[in-house]
Amino acid sequence: MKISLLALSDETIKEISYWVNHDNHVPIPSFNPHWANFPMSINSSKNQDQLHLRATCRRIRQLCPLKNLTLVIRDWRKTRKWIFNLEGTKDPITISILKAVRRLVIDCDSKESLASLSTIPMPIITTTNAYVKSVWIALTQFLSICTGLEELFILKTPLCVHGQLDSEPRKLRMPIFDFLPQLKSIAFEMQCKECSNYLPRMFIPAAPKIAHLKTTKGFKIFTSMPRLAKLWSRRHKKEKFPLKTLYVSVYGEGKPEQELYDFSRSCPVLEDLSITSYDRICVRAPIRSTISFITARLIIQEDTQWYYTWTSDSPRNRPLFPKTVDEWKNDTSFMLRNAMLGAAQIIMENIPSVKQLALWHTNCVYEEDSMKLWSRYTFYRQKQKSSEKENTNEDDVEKLVIVIDPFIETFTDEWMANTDGKTHPNPGPAYDWEEVDSEDEIIFDDD
Repeated sequence: MKISLLALSDETIKEISYWVNHDNHVPIPSFNPHWANFPMSINSSKNQDQLHLRATCRRIRQLCPLKNLTLVIRDWRKTRKWIFNLEGTKDPITISILKAVRRLVIDCDSKESLASLSTIPMPIITTTNAYVKSVWIALTQFLSICTGLEELFILKTPLCVHGQLDSEPRKLRMPIFDFLPQLKSIAFEMQCKECSNYLPRMFIPAAPKIAHLKTTKGFKIFTSMPRLAKLWSRRHKKEKFPLKTLYVSVYGEGKPEQELYDFSRSCPVLEDLSITSYDRICVRAPIRSTISFITARLIIQEDTQWYYTWTSDSPRNRPLFPKTVDEWKNDTSFMLRNAMLGAAQIIMENIPSVKQLALWHTNCVYEEDSMKLWSRYTFYRQKQKSSEKENTNEDDVEKLVIVIDPFIETFTDEWMANTDGKTHPNPGPAYDWEEVDSEDEIIFDDD
């Protein structure tokens, strides 16, 4: 006897619907750290199997409602027209589709939309500000309809008009409602430096359930994590910023120890932290060699007995030559693991919620090396039983120790390259971000 699909029970059909929905098997967050440049696998084609199953008949369509959809926006003009028509018709089918969206990718720029502004007989500044404001209103309204949205990727936005027209995005007002009520994960992967500076402060406070963040930290005060945490806490009347995952690339000048201090202070429940530097970070200046101090204080500069001498009368390419070996007695490369272990212990003691840590080391000394490789050392916490009979009667006492993973990953410098938040806008009217008040850069609309 042949068994058809409609002969199955309701529970079996629901189980089939769960497994044909590929988004159910994609974790949150699904983004990678800045150094892991895997191609994005999120696309709307993953919805096809679920849609085909629901198109079978009315019974299956009722048993298997739309959920966990993936939506990719690449044309803002069509999307804006869609939003405008939706406001007038209130189409229940369209609204049900948007409410079922779980992942959203915004990958559309403003070039096509800006082309239409040239026909508007208005001053250029007024036109641009009106355009940016209208885009922001439409975007927040669209996101507020996606009540099931849990993860958001921002690659390119129609708000990016930097270097093309003069605009003041700091005058954008946040709605009084949270237009991202269910959002748990957000990734800012745009290349524009200005967008990376101001977009996080416009989205993060509107997400009360935010737990995972990928962003770029510039050198402006409102891109710092304590500032973002303060904005979120002030809006939701909560003290703790609920961020558990933070992937951040650091540009500009700053101290690594200050970055760790800011993250530990503003993210008390942080569990997964990845800091990647793609630019120079100012640390303590290296101490000059001893000879530089001595020669600067010599009365007679021609006294050559203070200068370095040759170890051999004739140069020889013999690394194991006794004189050569004697000159490298202070080589500390064999102490690399112990040094990293000590650094990992300090970091995990200051951020107790972090359970795993990775430190990097390059095999190249000079920037001009053609093949630059990076080694990734992973450290994690481990419970270990130890015998302490002096202070307790128990034979076995558990204590936390930090161990290093014996498996070391190696990557090429070219594969790890990342340009998020590093591209300067095209030449155009510059905007002085220093005019923004550090305490009032976000204006909450109470009207």
